[in-house]
Amino acid sequence: MIKAVEWAIGGVVAVAIWSGMLLNLSSLDLDAFEKHLVLYVPLYAVISFGLISLGIICYRVATFRDCPEAAEELQHVGTL
Repeated sequence: MIKAVEWAIGGVVAVAIWSGMLLNLSSLDLDAFEKHLVLYVPLYAVISFGLISLGIICYRVATFRDCPEAAEELQHVGTL
């Protein structure tokens, strides 16, 4: 199974669980605070994903290694 299909199945399952809890299809008795959490779970997930992605990008840029040999080779190829 390709990775995109696995992610799509996981997304469909997550949306089904979220919508079931949002529409009170489960036998759980949620108070106002828990309903608030369920309602905003997608927003919290998107914000968390963005912050984690930003952290990874900043870390990778900060630890990027210079490679003088490759830079010289690219400059040489550019003059041909």
